[in-house]
Amino acid sequence: MASLADAISKRFEILNTAIEHLEELRAENFTRDDLSNDWRLQSIVAKQLQVAIQAIIDIGNMIIAEMGFEVPKSNANIS
Repeated sequence: MASLADAISKRFEILNTAIEHLEELRAENFTRDDLSNDWRLQSIVAKQLQVAIQAIIDIGNMIIAEMGFEVPKSNANIS
């Protein structure tokens, strides 16, 4: 069974990969108009943001469980 540290490390890897993908897109110098007018680009950005946010939520939940804190009523309460 994976340790908590391993599980958190895996989520950080996922988070870093999503950030790297977003940074690659940013390096292509897309404008806001490009993003507004290209549904494919919107989909890529939205998916990578979703992956990053989920990794952060997962990390928070793991820490909360490990510390024995009260289970948050919503994801907004994790931070």
